[in-house]
Amino acid sequence: MDGQGATSATQRRNRDALKTPNLTKPPETTLAVSAAAMFKRQKLDSPQTWSSSRSPRKSTTKKSSKRKQEEKVHDLALSFKETSEEYRRHLYSTAVARINQDHNTLLNKLHGSNLQIASSDPVNSGSQASPLKLTVPVKYQRLVEKLCNPLSSYRYGLQRRNATGEMERIQTTLHVRFHSFEKHTHAEMHQIKELQEQWESVMAEIFQLGVICLGEGVVAALLCTAKADANASSPASKAEPTLFVSEHGSPAQEGRRKRRRVSFRGTDVMSLFPGFLHQASKLPRPSTPIAPETPHEEIHQFEGEIAGLGKQHVADLQRLEKEAQKWWLRKQTQLAHTFMQD
Repeated sequence: MDGQGATSATQRRNRDALKTPNLTKPPETTLAVSAAAMFKRQKLDSPQTWSSSRSPRKSTTKKSSKRKQEEKVHDLALSFKETSEEYRRHLYSTAVARINQDHNTLLNKLHGSNLQIASSDPVNSGSQASPLKLTVPVKYQRLVEKLCNPLSSYRYGLQRRNATGEMERIQTTLHVRFHSFEKHTHAEMHQIKELQEQWESVMAEIFQLGVICLGEGVVAALLCTAKADANASSPASKAEPTLFVSEHGSPAQEGRRKRRRVSFRGTDVMSLFPGFLHQASKLPRPSTPIAPETPHEEIHQFEGEIAGLGKQHVADLQRLEKEAQKWWLRKQTQLAHTFMQD
């Protein structure tokens, strides 16, 4: 019984020593502990190196010696060890939690500093919607995707006048607009070609009529758009044209001067008109009828006949006028003689 009581008392003390003491309250009793007992190196645990083939007597002896060594451990040393391990575990868990918290906070700050406001589509998003925030790589990736996407599907607003004359706003795509512009361009080019053909046909008729009436050389001089240069024979005019043309002074005087006053040439007037106005016709050139040779003798004879016909008619008119005057004088004489007899 005494052995069992001592064993139970020892187990109770060991169980109480394993409990974590409350460090916030001071101990009720103060025990004197030596430093040698606190920091004495003692073997608490030893690996099981004995095999099962050993004799049961030696194993029993080892268990009894181990139990004696455990009983020799001081209660405060065991409590200090357990408290130190608990404190180490508490410090480790607290440090890991704080490090993870700081790491997550820094990651959130880095992510927030990396965010930028991306321009949203005003058509699809409302005016009250919050701006879209994206990271820099994602933002530029969206820009790259927009640049790589075909522009034909891009939609935009367009204002145009409807059949009633009111302005309306519609949504269309670039593909539709380019297609309508291409159709409009083809229609305008077809109309311009028709007008060009009409203009060339009118000019051909004018040229043919001018050749018949005035001659080919005269009509060519009248219809020619090129102007002869009065100074074409001078050496300066034969030189290569340049963009700068001197305003004052001769070339000899310009050589003596240190500075030259220059001016830009004006635009050519003919360059303002379409090219087909001063270019060769694209239509097949019609056969121009050659003017017949005019007989000069027949012309002089015809002119003499015209002059003679006029003189004969004038002579006949003068003769008739004289006869009428003579008849009028006779009538006046007869009337005067009759009045005198009465």
